[in-house]
Amino acid sequence: MEMKYNLSEVSFIRPLLIILVVLYHAFAPFAGTWREFAGFVPNEAYRYIANISYSSMLETFVFISGYVFSYQCLYLNKNYSLKQLCIKKGKRLLLPYLIFGFIYLLLFGDIGNKGFYYVVSELLGGVGHLWFLMMLFWCFIALWFLTKLRLNDISLLLISLLLAICSPIGKFFQIGSAMYYLLYFFLGWLFFKHHKAVHQFVTRNTVIVLAILYLFAFLFFSKGAGILKSNSIQHTELSLFSNACIMGSMRMLRISYSFLGVLFYYYISIKITTKYSLNKHIISYGKLCLGVYIFQQFVLQFLYYRTNLPIVVGPYVLPWVGFGIALLVSTFMTYLVRLSLIGKRLL
Repeated sequence: MEMKYNLSEVSFIRPLLIILVVLYHAFAPFAGTWREFAGFVPNEAYRYIANISYSSMLETFVFISGYVFSYQCLYLNKNYSLKQLCIKKGKRLLLPYLIFGFIYLLLFGDIGNKGFYYVVSELLGGVGHLWFLMMLFWCFIALWFLTKLRLNDISLLLISLLLAICSPIGKFFQIGSAMYYLLYFFLGWLFFKHHKAVHQFVTRNTVIVLAILYLFAFLFFSKGAGILKSNSIQHTELSLFSNACIMGSMRMLRISYSFLGVLFYYYISIKITTKYSLNKHIISYGKLCLGVYIFQQFVLQFLYYRTNLPIVVGPYVLPWVGFGIALLVSTFMTYLVRLSLIGKRLL
């Protein structure tokens, strides 16, 4: 009889990814993805901290979601019907998205001046950081359909890769984002399916090589993607086909370094959890990760744009203070919400 397989690597990697999420958002103004706060001063080192934190963080989140889904379906033999899957993941992902998305718009969206149509269009497109929940829901649905195709894993992987390269830009229902992230969701599915074979290649040298390759790939390929994007913006007369080729090339460059990042995080989690037993507090913290992900941006948006903290501590200290406060407060808020039965089901 096969021994029970515990997903210790997932228990390790989830808190690590949450730290990266909070770190990225704390430094996001320096990367230009959030607006500047009062007293903002550009900082190149902080821009790199934000960009490196982000470079494969979401892809790894999606990867471990597919990994756990594969564990449930292939190891625990949970055969979901499409209806069951929609209901289960709708409650887990779409319900928190709608509730906290609406609250986010109330707090930061200026609903009073923009009206009902604005609220509906934002909720359908993806509110703030919560777009990720909607996108992840579609990954579950898309993989369900993929696994019903009578194709081998290589064919399905190629389909996922093609969808990722050709994924369009657009917010509506996050379909374009789901097309890109489906590749990592399917890779997670495959890696658990073949986890025994994969674990044989996890060595200290492999982890070191992956870390080096990931760092260099990020530095060079992200720079190349930036050049392509700049050329696309400057040459507005480019044909639709030329723009599509540029977007496809940018996707390929991003996939190249983000996939190495996913492998690095996954391999190092395997290496550590096979050598050491995880502390029970780390395992317990994994249950709080969804809530921490949801709350941390609320906290940082409030600190950066609704308080005098940026002026009080200054632009160089602010992201570190914001990171610490957001991580602690969002963890505490999640813990409090989960004390109730409804809160536990929601988060």
